[in-house]
Amino acid sequence: MKTYLPYFIASVIILAVIFHYIDRPDPPDSGSQISLEQILSVKELHLVRHEYNDLFFLHRRNNPGKAVQAVAQIPVTVTAYLDLKDMTFIRRGDTIEAILLPKARMHSPVWHMDRMLVRDTRSFRIQIGRNLYPQFADRLKQEVNFRSDSLKTIAINNHILLQTETEGKAWLEWFLASVGRADIRVKLKG
Repeated sequence: MKTYLPYFIASVIILAVIFHYIDRPDPPDSGSQISLEQILSVKELHLVRHEYNDLFFLHRRNNPGKAVQAVAQIPVTVTAYLDLKDMTFIRRGDTIEAILLPKARMHSPVWHMDRMLVRDTRSFRIQIGRNLYPQFADRLKQEVNFRSDSLKTIAINNHILLQTETEGKAWLEWFLASVGRADIRVKLKG
């Protein structure tokens, strides 16, 4: 009795190879070139992020003149970016001679309440009366709105905008060199 198993396996392998080459996508067309403007059409280029820890104090009887009962530590993130929609191309004929980058901008600070740590100042405390933590949460929301401008000022004093512009210029110069366009100069506006 003849076995047809080797013929069956061979035919399955041949069919698999044929279907593999039939369903294979064509290689990308190298003739279609993407312009530099299309590559750089990213809306915002985020390169710098500063993180701070902001402290809030819960005082006894919610009175700042009284002793501190707990300290809340909240991480805050401040980011700066370059808005590449405002980028200007300086041309000579059809070629790009230089790129002018816009001034850096800042996003509003983001408080990460989900990562907040609340630490009691005393290990043993007996609380008589109402719980002040709900009032503290309300006061915390008001303080966050009040401290937003202060954190922006701190970030600016720590040169977040200058750092963003410097790193954005360096990144764009590196990018242009990597695509073979190191001849294009990169400048900052103003």
